[in-house]
Amino acid sequence: MAVRFIPCESVIGAEVEGVSLRQLPDEASIEAVEDGLEHYGVLIFRDQEITPKEQVAWSRALGPLALTQRVSARLPHLPEIFIVGNTIDPPVTFSPKTEKDDLEWHADHMHHEVTARASMLVAKATPSRGGDTLFACMYSAYDHLSPAQQAAYENLRVVHSVSGLRAYLRGQGHEATANQPYEKPDIAVARPLVRRPPALRP
Repeated sequence: MAVRFIPCESVIGAEVEGVSLRQLPDEASIEAVEDGLEHYGVLIFRDQEITPKEQVAWSRALGPLALTQRVSARLPHLPEIFIVGNTIDPPVTFSPKTEKDDLEWHADHMHHEVTARASMLVAKATPSRGGDTLFACMYSAYDHLSPAQQAAYENLRVVHSVSGLRAYLRGQGHEATANQPYEKPDIAVARPLVRRPPALRP
């Protein structure tokens, strides 16, 4: 079955058909998925029951995997998987304290020298209501700025560091998450605010 994309009704995202995450993708599937990821930004694979080992194998087929700096949040025997949740000890959560508090919007590994190309999320337990993972399209946000705003932001540089995340988590009462040690000391990376990442494939 050929890989097929069903666009979501929002500015980003598409559902994927014709791909089994339990089987390693062939070259044609990899090319289709990467093209879809570049075009839609977020890909949704519904009704896929996979093991952590299958998740790692499928992800690795698309490229090298990075480990979370939070060693205690790595899955034993499969350190490529970063466990996020409030049912583990210590908990790892990025959720606001209440539905009225600010979300911790972020791009993965922005505080690393090499940022994340993509992330693969698998939900193992979800609440009966709420708890959604949300995605924002920064291309669309930039396109909706006025020319004057675009020009003002074009030359700005911003500093990304773990300390900012820790401050947010402490503000939300997530002390245990905020205080978790990282494999490397907190590092700060300065980047342009307006970034134009290269295509996923040459």
